[in-house]
Amino acid sequence: MSEIVNEFQTTEHWQTCLSAALIGTDRRSPSAPIGNDAFAQMLQSWDWEQPASALLSAASAIAQYQAVGKTVSRSHEVLPSDNLLESTAVEPCEPDTIPCCSDHIAKYLGVTLLDYTEAASELLELIATADQRVPPKWLPTLLAFGKKRTYLQPLIVSVLGNRGRWLAAQNPNWRYGCTLTLASSIESEEDTREIETELLALRRQWDTGSRSERILAFKQWRSVDPASAREALSASWKREGWRDREAFITAMTEQLSIADEPFLEAALADRANAVRTYAAELLATLPNSKLCQRMTEKVQPFIQIRGKGQQLQITVSLPEEYNAAWTKDGIERKPKNGEGERAGWLRQMIATVPLTIWDANPKDLAQAAATHEWREALVNGWANAIQRQRSQPEGSDWAAAWLTQFGAYGLDESVLKDLLLLLPAQQREVYLRSQLPKTANDQNLAHWLRLIAQADQRWDFDFSRLVMAQLIKLLRGKPKYGDLFSPPITLALSLHPGVAAEASMKVEKLLQTQYPTRAWQKFLDRFLGLLNLRWEIYQAFANSS
Repeated sequence: MSEIVNEFQTTEHWQTCLSAALIGTDRRSPSAPIGNDAFAQMLQSWDWEQPASALLSAASAIAQYQAVGKTVSRSHEVLPSDNLLESTAVEPCEPDTIPCCSDHIAKYLGVTLLDYTEAASELLELIATADQRVPPKWLPTLLAFGKKRTYLQPLIVSVLGNRGRWLAAQNPNWRYGCTLTLASSIESEEDTREIETELLALRRQWDTGSRSERILAFKQWRSVDPASAREALSASWKREGWRDREAFITAMTEQLSIADEPFLEAALADRANAVRTYAAELLATLPNSKLCQRMTEKVQPFIQIRGKGQQLQITVSLPEEYNAAWTKDGIERKPKNGEGERAGWLRQMIATVPLTIWDANPKDLAQAAATHEWREALVNGWANAIQRQRSQPEGSDWAAAWLTQFGAYGLDESVLKDLLLLLPAQQREVYLRSQLPKTANDQNLAHWLRLIAQADQRWDFDFSRLVMAQLIKLLRGKPKYGDLFSPPITLALSLHPGVAAEASMKVEKLLQTQYPTRAWQKFLDRFLGLLNLRWEIYQAFANSS
C-alpha cells in the first residue's frame, strides 16, 4: 500500500517554513521536518546547513503538494440540459482596462489568502489604490475566499477587473462579484448611464441573490440611491425573516438621513426585539428625529443645569417609575448589570437626547458630572450620546472634553474606542501619548496597548517605535496572555511596518533572557510574521511603482 501524506503534517511544515521566511533565516534557522513518511524524508534529504536554499525548496515542494493534493468537490446541483446550454450561450468577457498587479505582489496575495488572512484587507486596499487588478490565476481563490467574508467583498469586487466579474457570473456561489463598483459621483452622461446599468444589476441581485448577496447589494444600493433602496426594502419587509430584517436595518447606516425616519419609526413596533432596538439606535443618531424630540421632553423634568464654568451645577431627579410607552423608544426596563433601575432609565434618556439641547460648555458639564452624586448615569449617558451622534459637528468637541476629563482609565473601553475615533488622527496620537502610564503597572500598560490596537489607525513610524518599546516592557513583566489583547494580532496591523526589523531584534533579545509561555510564543511568532509580511508587501509596491 502506498503511503498517504498526512495533510496536518504538511500544514505544520508550511507554517514552520513561512514563519522562518518572514522572520528571516538569519534570526531563526529552520531545521529539517520531522517524520517518517516519504514526503518528510524527501524534505529531510536537502542540505539544511544552507537554510535559505533548503527553505525555498521545501516551500516550493509543500505548495506543489497542497495544490495537487486537493480533490474536486462534488456538486449536487442539477446541470442544465444540452438544449438549454445551446440556447443560453455565455457572452465573452470585456477586455480588462486596468493593469494586473506584478507577480511579486501576487505572491503576497497567495500568502495572505492561505495563511495571513488578517492582512488581506490591507493588501486588497493597496492593489485597489494602485488602480490594479489581481492576476487571472488568483481569481477563483479570491472569489471563494470572499464568499463568507462579506466585510471584504466590496474590496474584492474593486480588484477583480472585467474578467473577475465575468467569472463570478458563472458561479452562483460567487455572484457577489458581479456587482460593479459604483461611481461615487456623476460627471457626465456616460457616468449616469453606467450607474443606471449598475443599479439594474444591484436590483437583480436584490431580487434573486442569497442572503449575503442581498445584504451586500442593499449596502451598495444605499450608497448610491438610498431612497430607492429603502423603498425596495419596505416593499419586501413583511416577507423577510427576523434575522434578515435585523441584517437589513443594520445596513441602513449607509447614507442614513431624516428621510429614513418614517420607515424606522414603523420598525419600532417590529415583532423582533433586535430590530426594534436597532431602529431606536439609528433614530437616536438623528437629532431632528421624533424619537429624539420625545426623549428631550421626557428628560427635561429630571435634569436642570444652572451656572457656567466652575459654578455650573447639575440638579438631578430620578424617574419614579417605568412608563410602558418607553419600551417603544428603546429604553430597557432592566438596565445593564450593576446599575440601579432608576439611574439606568435616566442614563438611557440622556443617551438619546441631542447634544445641542444642553446649554453649557461640554468641558464644564464633564467637570461637574465627574463629582456628582449620580456620576455614572450622567457620565455614561452623555458618553453614549457622543457615540451615537459622532457624525454631528459638535461630536468631536464633546469627545475631547470627555477624554480630557476622565482619561484613558476612567471610561469603559468600548466607549473610549469610539470617542478616540472622533478625534482627528494627529490629535488622537497626542492624546494617547499623554495617557502612557507613568508608573510600572502591567494592567494599565496592557489597557493602553489595547487602545492603540483598537484605534482603527495605522500609526506613524516614531509612534510605532514607542508602542513597540512598551510592548517589550510589558513582556518583561511576564503578564498573563489574556490580559493583553482580544484578538492579539490587531496590534501588528496598526503599527508602521517599518518597525518590523527592530521589533524582530528586540523580541529575539528578550527571548535570550526569558522563555515565554506557549501562548506568548505563538503570539510573538504570529505578531512578527504579520509585521514582516506587511513590510515586504509595502516594499513590493514601492519597488513596482
